Parts: sequence; C-alpha cells; structure tokens
Amino acid sequence: MGLGKWWITHGPGSPGSVAKAMAMAYSRLKTASPSLSKDALLLATLRTRYSVYEIDEASANEMVKDSKGRLAELTNQVIILEIPAATGAMVNAPNAYFLLLEVVNEVTAKFAPGA
Repeated sequence: MGLGKWWITHGPGSPGSVAKAMAMAYSRLKTASPSLSKDALLLATLRTRYSVYEIDEASANEMVKDSKGRLAELTNQVIILEIPAATGAMVNAPNAYFLLLEVVNEVTAKFAPGA
C-alpha cells in the first residue's frame, strides 16, 4: 500500500476513518435491530453522524434513497459533505477519487460485510 492510499485509509479525518465509523455504526445497529429494513438501517446510521438540526429529515431520506441501499454509497455522500477536497478530486483528480472510492468499498466490506 502506497503512502497516499495509507493516508486515505488511516489518516485522521480521512475517508477511510469516516467509512470505518459509518460501517461500525451500521453493524451495531443491525445487530441491535435485525428487523429494520435496509433503508431504515441506513437512515439510522446517518443519524448517528448527523442530527435533524444538521441534516433535515427530507434531505436525510433523499441521501438514503440516492444510496440505492448501499452503505458505501451513503458513506461517499457523507465524505463529499465533510471533506471538501473530495468534491474537487471528483473533477480535478479522478485517479485520487477512484482511490477514495476503492478505500471506502474496502473499509465498508471489512467492517460491515454485506452492507
């Protein structure tokens, strides 16, 4: 693993640390409430990170809908909100953005398999 990928995965405030926090919250919620639907789990996971004062209910539901039932997709949306450089990377450094997506998928698969 190169230094860039290591930093994206493990650095403080990095996409990998955001993905790990989201995946661990999802796993805890799934264990605690196995009867929740996938969308309800994703919404509850989002709510562990943002209150209704930070993201209103309509916006939170839209984010969950846009994630198409995938935790990694929801995590990507959170990263774009929290890490402004991620938005710039989508346009200006597509290779860095693809690395970011790869890291998010790997971390999500590790800490929340099947999410």
